[in-house]
Amino acid sequence: MNLTDLENSLKTLMNGDSFLRPFISNGSPLDCDSFIVGLNPATELPKPFWSYWDSNNGFNKDVWFKDYVSQRMSKPLKPGKTRRNTVSTARKIIEKIVKGVSNTKFLETNIYSKDSAEYSNLGSKDKNREIFEFLMASIKPKLLILHGQDSHAIGESLSSKAKVFCVSHFAGRDGSWSNAKTELFIASLKCV
Repeated sequence: MNLTDLENSLKTLMNGDSFLRPFISNGSPLDCDSFIVGLNPATELPKPFWSYWDSNNGFNKDVWFKDYVSQRMSKPLKPGKTRRNTVSTARKIIEKIVKGVSNTKFLETNIYSKDSAEYSNLGSKDKNREIFEFLMASIKPKLLILHGQDSHAIGESLSSKAKVFCVSHFAGRDGSWSNAKTELFIASLKCV
C-alpha cells in the first residue's frame, strides 16, 4: 500500500464526511509502527481532515496542532470555569509519549473517527469502527496503547499480533496520569 491507496481508501470509508478525524501522524501514517488509541476525538476542528493532508508526505501535524490550539482557545468556557488549558489533558500526555519514545513513530487514532466532547453525544451512525479496523489491517502496528475502558474492550477484540498496553484514560477525572506516572510509562515503552 502507498499513500495514494491509503488516501483513496480513507475517502471511501469517510463517505464524504471530511470532518471525520481518522488519525494524526507526523508525516506518512504508513511509517508508523505504533498506535495510541482512544475512543473518539474530543475537540472539533474548523477545517476538514484533508486540509492537513499532502498526498506525497502524509499528515501535517504541525499545522493541525496550531489549529487545534486555536480552536480550543476560541471556545467559550463552560459555566463555572475561569480558564482553559492550551491543550487537553489527554493531548498533553499523548505529546509526552510521542516525544519521549523517540525510536517509535506513533499514529494517534481512535476507535471512532467522529469528534464529540462527550461520547454520549455520538449517534449510532457515528460509532463506526471501519476506519480504525482499516488502519489496523493496513499498517499492522507492533504496539497498541489503548487508553480508556471503552477502547480496551474494543481494541482487545481485534486480532492483532501487536503488543497491547491497556491503560486508564489519559484525561481521566481521577488525575491518575501524574507527570511521574507518565514518565514511568514512557520508560517502560522504551524497553518494548
